[in-house]
Amino acid sequence: MYFRTCFLMILSALLLTACTATAETETAPPESQPPAAVLSDRTPSSDPLQITDGGTHTLTGTYDGMVVIDAGSEDVTLVLDGADITSSGKAAVYVRSAGNVTVTLADGSENRLTGKKGIHSEAALTLDGGGKLTVDAAEGHGIIAKAAITAADGTYVITAAKDGIHAENEADPALGSILFTGGNLQIVSEGDGVSASGALQSDNVQLLVNAGGGPENAQPHQDDMMGFGGGRGFFGGWGQDSAQTAETTDENAVTSFKALKSGGDMRLNGGMFTLGAADDTIHTDANLTITDGTYHLSSGDDAVHAEFSLVIDGGLFQILESYEGIEAKTIDVNGGELNIRVSDDGFNASGGSSGTNRNPMAAEDGVYFRVSGGSVFLNAEGDGLDSNGDFIVTGGTVYVSGPTASMNGALDYGGNAEIHGGTVIAAGASGMAESFGANSTQGAIMVNTGNQKAGAAVTLTDESGNVLAEYTPQKNYSNVVISCPGITDGGTYTVTAGTYTETITMNGLRYGSGGFGGGMPGGMNMGGGRGAGGKKPDNRPETGGEMPDMPGMPEGFDPGAMGGGSGNFGGFGGQPPQMP
Repeated sequence: MYFRTCFLMILSALLLTACTATAETETAPPESQPPAAVLSDRTPSSDPLQITDGGTHTLTGTYDGMVVIDAGSEDVTLVLDGADITSSGKAAVYVRSAGNVTVTLADGSENRLTGKKGIHSEAALTLDGGGKLTVDAAEGHGIIAKAAITAADGTYVITAAKDGIHAENEADPALGSILFTGGNLQIVSEGDGVSASGALQSDNVQLLVNAGGGPENAQPHQDDMMGFGGGRGFFGGWGQDSAQTAETTDENAVTSFKALKSGGDMRLNGGMFTLGAADDTIHTDANLTITDGTYHLSSGDDAVHAEFSLVIDGGLFQILESYEGIEAKTIDVNGGELNIRVSDDGFNASGGSSGTNRNPMAAEDGVYFRVSGGSVFLNAEGDGLDSNGDFIVTGGTVYVSGPTASMNGALDYGGNAEIHGGTVIAAGASGMAESFGANSTQGAIMVNTGNQKAGAAVTLTDESGNVLAEYTPQKNYSNVVISCPGITDGGTYTVTAGTYTETITMNGLRYGSGGFGGGMPGGMNMGGGRGAGGKKPDNRPETGGEMPDMPGMPEGFDPGAMGGGSGNFGGFGGQPPQMP
């Protein structure tokens, strides 16, 4: 009781050291300070340290026990200034009740929380300050709140047996939201890296995640085990083409291994994301909008997945390794640069009805993939651009190194394919090749080129010798589809693809036909599996290769050390990074 009485006398600030706790004050002389509390006598079995009043409380020094905030409806600011707290209880810091709780890291301070969980809060939680917090959560989530979590500033290094940061409200899932407005977070989690039951938004954050051990720990896909390519190519629509879920009867077992996940809408307005996961790297059960940011993604399943709509207005993406690249019911690419390497489909617009009874050749209502701006550079072992509905291009540039096996196509759609602007060059196998349809207002040319080697450039010139479009495919190919401004009815053009050359005079806006007529020069190797590396297209901006330096990351940290994936731009997997 002596210690609790002493604590109540210090309402504005509490100083915890290995042996003493005193009030911080600049005006009181030493002889007027309260007597010291001998905290070294406190053991994990003793009563936790209670904070029952609102206001600001400062913790510093080493403490063995749990800090409990039980302030009713009052707001509490907890300042960590060189605090090292170890607890065998529910969490190192447990917020039982409060209005809003802010955990502030004092500028330049080093702090550590060790326990079953780092922070468990029943109230809304804000993380800020100019210091650093290391969290070691041996049994649960690193930081969890039953309401909103906001990260505004500070450096956080989190190792967790479940999720790194977790916001969830069982009574109202929408209350479990996460907002990033700043900060540097480095997370190694056995479960999800960041998980919100409600909405998730990033306006600016540096986030590095290794979730579930990275893509090296991905569950096998059904078509991997069967030896067939995924997606809608030929037989793909009838099979299960997502990762198999590990079955367990343990209600406490970790079953989700995503890097960034939300149950509600997700909006990414900026930040730097280096994400590796055994499952999806970016996943929402609702809608996703990306307006800006830099993304280095390595996934055991989808790199980016939205259950409904996905809109990309900007940002730089390097999808280093994944099973499928970008998947949603509707996909709109309006801007940004996307560099994508996948072992199955690059883009997959699907309503989620690819079950055993669905006809893979039939279009799905309300499903589409549309490109109106930006630049896409795609290397896919399965279908390149795959839509179970419509495929529409009105602007931007799209370059596809598609499949070498004829059970998939560089372009694959179940509804209509239209182009009204922009440039598309898609190179791949000829057996399942498709071109743009009759509703297009821009000319399109498709030719079977014979077997051409990776690196054999594709060029389209007009009759004056002007180059209208060019691309260097990264894999072997036998079919090319080209559409760009300048292809008009009655015009004469020359297509050069490696050793192949053909001069064409357009009779209408379409030349060549798709479907099964091209034969199967790619053989019967039906895709799937991890693809081999390759050089970047010659006309792609210098954004691939080595990973850029990431501000705020540990000195000498190499994101590529998160594994040795087979992607065109490096990869994750392998051993987790060495966190400070």
